[in-house]
Amino acid sequence: MKKLFVILFAAVLGFSFVGCKRLAEVKATVNVKVVNLLGVPQDGQIVYMFSSYIWDEPLHRTPSSARDNVVTESDGVASFDIRQIDLDGDKTTFHFAVFDKEGENILGEKAVSVKAGDKKELTIEIL
Repeated sequence: MKKLFVILFAAVLGFSFVGCKRLAEVKATVNVKVVNLLGVPQDGQIVYMFSSYIWDEPLHRTPSSARDNVVTESDGVASFDIRQIDLDGDKTTFHFAVFDKEGENILGEKAVSVKAGDKKELTIEIL
């Protein structure tokens, strides 16, 4: 009986590790560094993430249409964890933008294509 319990426990533990590995693979990470024209990292900047189909419509290029937003840390980096549900097929393109305080003008933007498991880094230079 003890042996059966140990085998079942080991099997459950093994499946747990496999499940954790799968969860880790169903997301992508994008680190967006915001710098000024001199290359100095900018903390406290809000970086907005847009899906391509939203970004392609100029009228929707507003902070309120963003899929997500993250504030940059002291090193100027905003980290986005993109879940599998947000990824369409093999690769999905996301646009990242920084707006002025009024949210009307784009100070800088870049796009990147990601797939599940990717860890991407990009830099946005703002005015």
